[in-house]
Amino acid sequence: MNKALKSFFYKISILLILILLVVMYEYLIDTTSEQTTDNSHSPQVSSFATDVYVVQYQENGAINYQMTAEKLIQAESTDISYLTNPTAHIYKNSTNPWFIRSDTGEVGPKGKTVKLINNVKGTQVDEKGQTNHFEIGQRKNDTDPIKYGFVMIYPDQKYAESKDFTTISSDDGLSSGIGVKAYFEQNRLQLLSKVKTQINKRPE
Repeated sequence: MNKALKSFFYKISILLILILLVVMYEYLIDTTSEQTTDNSHSPQVSSFATDVYVVQYQENGAINYQMTAEKLIQAESTDISYLTNPTAHIYKNSTNPWFIRSDTGEVGPKGKTVKLINNVKGTQVDEKGQTNHFEIGQRKNDTDPIKYGFVMIYPDQKYAESKDFTTISSDDGLSSGIGVKAYFEQNRLQLLSKVKTQINKRPE
C-alpha cells in the first residue's frame, strides 16, 4: 500500500473517530438533560404514612381541628402533603364540629391551609339539633358519580371558601349557588352568586 493510500485511510479513521465522539457527547448531553427535567417535575417524597390522624389544640386545651386520611405522601421540595380520602372536623367550640370529607386533598406548608378535592361534603348538627349539609362541585354528566370541585380551608381562621357550585340543605329548605364562604365560628354559610332557594313548609 502506497503512502498516499495510507494517508487517506488514516485521515478517514480520524474523521470517523471524531464523528463518533461528537455523537456520543450529544447523546450524553441529551440524556442528562432529560433526567434533569424529569427530576424537576417529580418532587422527592420525604415521608409516607397510612391511617393518618392529626389533632390540633387551642391554647385553652380545646380541640381546634382534627384530620384523618387513609394515606399521606409529603413532598420534600414543596412541603405539601397529599391526602387520600381525607376527613376534617372543624370546631367552633368544644362541641358542634363541622365534619367535612372528600376524595383527595392537600395540606399546605406548616398546615396553614387544607384543600379538599372532589366529592366535597360537609355535615354539622347545630345547637338546636338541626342537621346542616353542604356539597361542593358539579358532575360532568348525569351518569358521572363524582362531583368535581374543591374547597380551601383555613383551620386557624375557622374559615373556608370555594368558587364551585354549592348546595346547602337543612330542615328549613335547600339553597344552591356558585361560590361559597363558610364561617365556622358564626355557624354561617354564604352563597355568592346565582343563588336559588327552596323553603320547606312546616306543618301547622
